[in-house]
Amino acid sequence: MRCISLDFVDKDLIDPAYAYKINVGYILSYYLDIIGHTVFLLTLERRFPKMSLLHKAGIVAAFQKSEPEAKKAFEDFFVQQKQKNSVKHLPTNLFVLSKKYELQMEKVVNEWILLVQTNMRKAGYFSFYYCFDKGIFENHSLVETREEVKGTLIMKQDIFENKAPIDGINKMIWLLTEGFFNDSIYEEAATTNLDLIEDDKPYLIKCLDLPNLNTLTSPEMGNLKDQVNGHITLFKAEAEVWATKCYSGKDNASYFKEHLFPTMQSVQTAIENDSILKQWSNMDIVKKTSAVYFGTVSPSMLWKYYKNALIIKPALYDQLMANYLLGERYTIPVMVSAYSVDALILETDPVFDGATFEAILSVKKHIEVS
Repeated sequence: MRCISLDFVDKDLIDPAYAYKINVGYILSYYLDIIGHTVFLLTLERRFPKMSLLHKAGIVAAFQKSEPEAKKAFEDFFVQQKQKNSVKHLPTNLFVLSKKYELQMEKVVNEWILLVQTNMRKAGYFSFYYCFDKGIFENHSLVETREEVKGTLIMKQDIFENKAPIDGINKMIWLLTEGFFNDSIYEEAATTNLDLIEDDKPYLIKCLDLPNLNTLTSPEMGNLKDQVNGHITLFKAEAEVWATKCYSGKDNASYFKEHLFPTMQSVQTAIENDSILKQWSNMDIVKKTSAVYFGTVSPSMLWKYYKNALIIKPALYDQLMANYLLGERYTIPVMVSAYSVDALILETDPVFDGATFEAILSVKKHIEVS
């Protein structure tokens, strides 16, 4: 099973739902490619000390939810720095004032990066640094043009047209959060009933109820993966075959029903029998379970989701749609993790529409990273 996670900033700089879907993807797959905001967060800690104060302040100003007076303090600092850089020899009074501004800003940005590091760990990014360092995760950043492509930089259009990364073409399962349930992207009802799924219709089938993996440390996540791995070999193989059938546009529904879905119980049992999770089973934070859904959506639904998030610009969206209409039809395999278990409750009705999910999400309890 090969997975891809393309993240963006939603309401909060650090979102435990993103950490959760990546943790689930890490446990269940043997190839995981992380793109976007999570890569920014994982590399920020190392890059931050090497940045100029002006660069640091720019990042903090962009992401911090500032009060009006704090916003004005950043603006004053940027103005002061511009004035300083425009003068060859600063008068003594301006030099002293400049140093005062810089010392205050150094304190602000250093406190901010420490808070980011603390909140990342609280939010479930415990194991990411280890996985990142060991090359367990692939990681890429997106660029707009072909000329910019090099190293870990890949063209945005290629990732959305299943032309990159090379190791994942026709095989990648997209990892998504409950934020994917938004009525603005759904073109038609999606079935949640296994018996009603069809090749060319969207479906999302609840397959797993997993514990709160965000509480585990790097060694614990590693041990969990090692213990589970031998019991889910068939699942991973069937998931990859199913993904290729989705991209080919042929027989994905019957394969899901007859081959992939029957392997889910082995995954559920393997994780439930993990010794560490059993040891912590009485802790409320671990007992909290989250539903995991597998299914398919049309490319346009996925593209609308990222268009709404401003990852795909209108011109690119139009180009993607034009190219799709000229080619063969296919669907996108997805794995959706509902981290806030009370935020995503599927009705027993065999179909749902976006409005149903919008209503459910409107009463969602917001999980703060404190």
